[in-house]
Amino acid sequence: MRDRAAQHPLRTSAGHSTKERSTRVRRRAIDGWEFWSLRRPLLVYVLTVQLAALIVTILLTGSQRVALADLSMLAGITALGVVKEELTRHVERIRRRFADTPYQNMTSVWTLAAALVLPPGLSAAVVVFLYAHLWFRTWRRVHTARPWKVLVSVSAVVLSCHTASGVAHLIGRPALADAAAPRTVALLVLAVVLYSVVNLGLVAGAYALMTSERTARRLLGTLTDAMLEYATLAMGVLAAILLLRSPLAVVFLIPVLVVLHNSVLIRQLEEASSTDAKTGMLNTAAWLAVAGREFDRAQRDGTSLGLLRLDLDHFTHVNATYGEQFGDTVLHAVADVIQHEVRDVDLVGRHDEEFVVLCAEVTPVELLAVGERVRAAVAELELSAAEASDGRTGADVATVTVSIGLAHYPLSATSLEDLLGAAGIALFAAKDNGRNRVAMRLDHRHQPAQDRSASSSSS
Repeated sequence: MRDRAAQHPLRTSAGHSTKERSTRVRRRAIDGWEFWSLRRPLLVYVLTVQLAALIVTILLTGSQRVALADLSMLAGITALGVVKEELTRHVERIRRRFADTPYQNMTSVWTLAAALVLPPGLSAAVVVFLYAHLWFRTWRRVHTARPWKVLVSVSAVVLSCHTASGVAHLIGRPALADAAAPRTVALLVLAVVLYSVVNLGLVAGAYALMTSERTARRLLGTLTDAMLEYATLAMGVLAAILLLRSPLAVVFLIPVLVVLHNSVLIRQLEEASSTDAKTGMLNTAAWLAVAGREFDRAQRDGTSLGLLRLDLDHFTHVNATYGEQFGDTVLHAVADVIQHEVRDVDLVGRHDEEFVVLCAEVTPVELLAVGERVRAAVAELELSAAEASDGRTGADVATVTVSIGLAHYPLSATSLEDLLGAAGIALFAAKDNGRNRVAMRLDHRHQPAQDRSASSSSS
């Protein structure tokens, strides 16, 4: 009988052929890529968006002629985009780490300009090239950046560019270069709006399928994000006009974009230094600083203050059972409820692991009503662990409850530190009496009748 190794000369000492081993390595790499572990609705959505971008690009490319001047403009736009990104690469990497909403990376200056002045196929090439450069040079080492998310962004931007290209076709190059007629300006505004709506809408759709936290901020970003995007798109329109009228003048946009990019980072750093990463509320240091000024004002003016200290019941069990990612979703949901149930002028924040709210000019009875309203609203929350963004399934968490301790100035304490302490004692009383309760720490001579309700306890 011939030796098995002689029969299969490509087999290794472990008994597997080199071809088989390389095939398994490739399969493990494919199977291990996060893209294939996405939940089915999200995976179908991502593939659909990518396929739509590919098909539309192919159809439009076949109907367009490409001139030598277009190729020169393609090279110029991509070169300008690369130069700008290289100058802001370290800033961009820091900004990306802070991103927790649809992300504005400011490449739309060049992608919109390309959509307005180039044939659709070439504008799509600009998008692919610039995002590939961003990935390999900047985003690849940032843990919040995922390859499949970048692919969604690329597909969304390509479709946005094709929408803007359709409007540019209505304008025509001569009219765009002049940009003086009211009709041209109106169509350019339309191009900007359509580009933004398509891009943001497609990305928001992916976010909606990715997470159970479907708030406007989570899906669409903040008002500041929107203002930044439209400012960037406006510069894209200017870049397109300059490319047609005086191409060399476009280089003057580079320092403007670099300064804008740095300014946005400074704003993000200032915001990050004063906000809690898990809830978006003021963090402990920032809340204490503002609360201290409010307390000094109340002492000076002789007005009252109310303080709520809130702690989630059995939150450690939620984290242990469903994971910290779902725990963060719970914190976000409770933070939204608190901010919705209190007044806009009330100071909401985090104090260590608790939520805190400082209410100006309230009586003990009014303060108790606020606490009860928040407690009841939190108890009505229904959160599902099956909607966690990591794709796992699990049992529903039917409700989340919160215990609340209340204190009042000047009836409970005469300093902010003592007011926090009094609210903390009341919080412990609420937990000792069964949780999902509101307790108030007051001088008994000022005890309100409502404080003896079934859902509240007093000390």
